[in-house]
Amino acid sequence: MSIIRQLLNYLFCNCGFTSFKITLTANQIKTGNTIPIDIPELSAPGAGYAWSIVMAELKYTFGTAPFTSATAFLITDTASIEQMVSGVVLNAQTNCFCKFLSTGSSDTAIVENKKVSIVINADSAVGVGSCIIYGVARKIQL
Repeated sequence: MSIIRQLLNYLFCNCGFTSFKITLTANQIKTGNTIPIDIPELSAPGAGYAWSIVMAELKYTFGTAPFTSATAFLITDTASIEQMVSGVVLNAQTNCFCKFLSTGSSDTAIVENKKVSIVINADSAVGVGSCIIYGVARKIQL
């Protein structure tokens, strides 16, 4: 499989694709606005490179109380705007699964040699549940 991936990368672009999966606990969701959650697979890629998020999904598992926060963002460190935003699901009172959407902004969303993190739209004093964020990012050579 790795040979096929390398061949596709060689044929279609001078970049590599990285998949990630990260589980967020209730405490991380509650404090995810003031304490961003790093995505270990998307640490700073090195000088001359940057991360571009290709796709992402969020699977939310409702506990016993909804969060007051509603959405999650995938944002590059020091960027002026996020790369992607989830659906409004973290305040749901049921399990759900949604896709992240690209913001499509003209503001700076991709920054050279910076990590990508998850930020929640607001901290929440209440909420019991968890979520898993799945995604694929492309390491682009600048």
